[in-house]
Amino acid sequence: MPRSDFDWDSNSGKFPLHFADDDAFSVWRRDYQRAHGVQFKGHQRRQSDSRAATKPFLWSQDWTCTRKGTGGTKHYVPKHNFTRKVENRRTGCPAAFYIKKYPGRDDILGHWRDECHNHTTGFENLKFTGVEKEVRELIVGYLRSGVSINYILDLLHEGFDDRGILETLRTDLIEADYIRRIQKRLESEYVHFSTNDGISTLDWVAKLKADDAFLGYKGVNDDPPDGSHLPTKAFFLAIQTPYQRTRFAQLASTRLVCIDGTHNTTMYQGMQLYTLICRDGHGKGVPTAWLLSNSGTEETLSHFLRLVRKKNPSVVPNIFMSDRDLAQMNALHAVYPESTILLCWWHVLHAWQQHIQIGKHRDVWELLKGWIRITSPDAFRARWEEIKLRAPPYFVTYLEQNWLGQSTKTLGVDWEVMWSAVYRQDRSIFEQCDTNMLIEAYHHQIKWKFLGGKRNRRVDDLLYTLTGDVLKYYVRRERRQIAGMEGDSLEQKEHKKIVALSKEVTAAHIVHCAGSVYTVRSLTTAGVNYRVNLTAATCTCPSFPAVRLCKHLYALQSLVQDFEVIGDGATLDMDGSEDGSEDENTPSRDSSPAGEPPATYASGNADPVLASTSLAKADILLTLDRLSAALRASTDPLPDSVEDLTVRALAARYAHVEILPARKKIGPNTGTAADFSRAFNMPKVKGSRSIPNPDRDEAYGGGAASGQKRKSAEQAHRTTENKRIRDETHIVSSCSLDPSPPLSLPSLPPSDTPSVTCNPAIPGPTPSTNSLGIASPPSHPNPSDPTATQYPHPQQVPHAYSAPYYTQPTSSSTCWPPTDYYNPYNSLPVQYPWPYA
Repeated sequence: MPRSDFDWDSNSGKFPLHFADDDAFSVWRRDYQRAHGVQFKGHQRRQSDSRAATKPFLWSQDWTCTRKGTGGTKHYVPKHNFTRKVENRRTGCPAAFYIKKYPGRDDILGHWRDECHNHTTGFENLKFTGVEKEVRELIVGYLRSGVSINYILDLLHEGFDDRGILETLRTDLIEADYIRRIQKRLESEYVHFSTNDGISTLDWVAKLKADDAFLGYKGVNDDPPDGSHLPTKAFFLAIQTPYQRTRFAQLASTRLVCIDGTHNTTMYQGMQLYTLICRDGHGKGVPTAWLLSNSGTEETLSHFLRLVRKKNPSVVPNIFMSDRDLAQMNALHAVYPESTILLCWWHVLHAWQQHIQIGKHRDVWELLKGWIRITSPDAFRARWEEIKLRAPPYFVTYLEQNWLGQSTKTLGVDWEVMWSAVYRQDRSIFEQCDTNMLIEAYHHQIKWKFLGGKRNRRVDDLLYTLTGDVLKYYVRRERRQIAGMEGDSLEQKEHKKIVALSKEVTAAHIVHCAGSVYTVRSLTTAGVNYRVNLTAATCTCPSFPAVRLCKHLYALQSLVQDFEVIGDGATLDMDGSEDGSEDENTPSRDSSPAGEPPATYASGNADPVLASTSLAKADILLTLDRLSAALRASTDPLPDSVEDLTVRALAARYAHVEILPARKKIGPNTGTAADFSRAFNMPKVKGSRSIPNPDRDEAYGGGAASGQKRKSAEQAHRTTENKRIRDETHIVSSCSLDPSPPLSLPSLPPSDTPSVTCNPAIPGPTPSTNSLGIASPPSHPNPSDPTATQYPHPQQVPHAYSAPYYTQPTSSSTCWPPTDYYNPYNSLPVQYPWPYA
């Protein structure tokens, strides 16, 4: 009997553990670990070193408790003394067993080297054990099959409620973040095409081109494309998938389009994700194009918009919404000069509140919040005059220089046109949006829903998230909207509202003028009548442009018995003759945008219905329009350096070439906790609830203090005033003035007089007057006079005297009577500092 073979070991009595095969051993080990709350780790198998022709055993293997630890002395020195949730599990536990496998047999024999643990076992030891290999493989299989994380958790936690605390299994303690980490590793197989993020990004560029989702690309060290004017060190990647082009064609021309960028989507310096967001029929935002770049200049954004327009030549957005980013506004005007640019109301008020202290000027702040929403031009100008009287002079100057009058560069319109409600009338219901919150909410979703509230590091991970999870979410939402599971659209809600309100209009409110023209008395504003044309299906009320229908028109169609809508503007009277006349200047009644079914209305009180045939026709026309646009557009060629994209070629070609911008140099275990949190977009630790500050408006603060930019505005105002005073003083001093008679100062109300009266109880120099009657600055005090420096408070010093300002002479004569005074109510008086040095 050969020594150490199966018969020898089984008869020796040293191997009491006997397993029929590998599966039986795995079941025994799993049950033992679960019963005792411990975990064993198998070491490398050792082959038999026997030189005999028939080896006594195939291999042997040691299994030790995972709390024994591996390796020798650890030389790592911790950089901190943080208290960890779970302490170090290494205790040097001696528990171990030994197994052997034999040739020609499935049996496995084994024995305990030491069955005693030097630590507690059971439930208290579960925190030091890991998830079993079999469970991990089960999770991987579920994830590859597309099973959701929550459903996997339910399967793993099955029977958890029926087990007591001491019977808790390690699988009962698995959380979603553990499964998400496994999912991330699986995704890396088809997301990370290379360990080098730059090379992997180039592979993604090739993939985007193959999927017809590519617009343009430039690496950090690549030469800018001809005519792009991109910065030399700019990274540029523009994306628009086929689905996004379809939605852009459906929504952009008749809806609102927002543009903005967000940071902290990758770990690279200055990298921002820009998005074009279109407003859909339910008032939600839909991303229709992306730009990933470390440059936010006007040239970069212009190149991006040119690529979008080149790919969609027949689509011209009607309205763009911006947050007053000058680079974005100038780029939009350069590429889409036909479009209207509007400013977000929230960002406008946010900028204003940073230049005025709300606590000191609460009345002015209330005027400003109402000013932006005024729709009447006369009321708008009257409110501005009231603001000028109440607001501090520096703030008036700030508004005049930055928010009124001619805009910057080539926009060619006044600032107030882009933010005042006076110029936001007669818009359709799909364009009635006054803020940029569609894209702000989208940015929140990207960072907290799709990126999990954590700072993403790699560009390829971001590209996979955008073209995968993000687009799938919006495709599903669109289909839910079509199926009616997201409620009524904006147009449908407005139609139902009109039908309900039309019942309040009676025959007493209607007056027939001539033909198909009627006047309907307003139900809300006394003395106001609206003109309704049944033939053209129009009304002059302010509610009509929203959906090209209003309660006056709908009620009139129901009440006028001899009128019936049978087509586009065609009418049928009681005699049976058709009247298809229509004013040439009247817009078409069909107001439904591209991609939306037009609404048709019947006489009587029937609700508006959507015609399925019209929907089919609209879909066919939209498809033909997209095909013709695609044929007219030329494909943007890729640079030669990325035509033959393969992993091996790229690894050799770009081994020493920069593709992406520089990374942020904050690694783990370095810097302070605050630095690490800011760099990787980690949520802040919640502190105690703060008391609302009455001196600021939290709705428009956005984390910025009220009046924090006031000093810069005041400095700019003082610079302007000082320059004007110097110019006017030069005019006065260069002219010969008649010394008689002396001029008198304009009288001011006592509360508004800018002069300061000297305290009579404190002696001081008396100001003198010149030949014009203008107060001159006092002479320098005598240093030997002890009373000259005994002024305890600045207001007790005669340091401010009102001085009139003179206008420039209108004739070339050297002598002119100064009769025009500068109005001291709207400016700061000349102040003579005391004492003069």
